[in-house]
Amino acid sequence: VDDETGIIKREEVAKAIKRIMEGEESLEIRRRIKELSDGAANALSENGSSRKALSDLALKWY
Repeated sequence: VDDETGIIKREEVAKAIKRIMEGEESLEIRRRIKELSDGAANALSENGSSRKALSDLALKWY
């Protein structure tokens, strides 16, 4: 990160992308991304926790 601007340097971005695309930890990173993606999809599904919480809130206000 550039100390003056607070902007992430291109070298750091390239290094992070390389870690995701290559190397031993790439499979673990991809597995975790898939796990988080699935969890978000479930929360937003018709019977998911996010919809249920919003529905419960709407019923309390109504």
